[in-house]
Amino acid sequence: MNENNSFRKIKFSNEQINSYLKNAKKDLKIAKEDNIPEVKFNYSYNSLLKAGITLIAGISGLKVRSI
Repeated sequence: MNENNSFRKIKFSNEQINSYLKNAKKDLKIAKEDNIPEVKFNYSYNSLLKAGITLIAGISGLKVRSI
């Protein structure tokens, strides 16, 4: 899959962007509160991915295509 097929242009509403950000924050909260290193890593990693997806959506209006 080349770069042109990895994203598609979408007009996101503020509610959608806020929902994406809320999900990223939820995962980060779980990572902060858990004491198991693997759980901390997994939820931190997921939060980082979700935050990146949120930034791409909010700034560029692009949605990552699933493969």
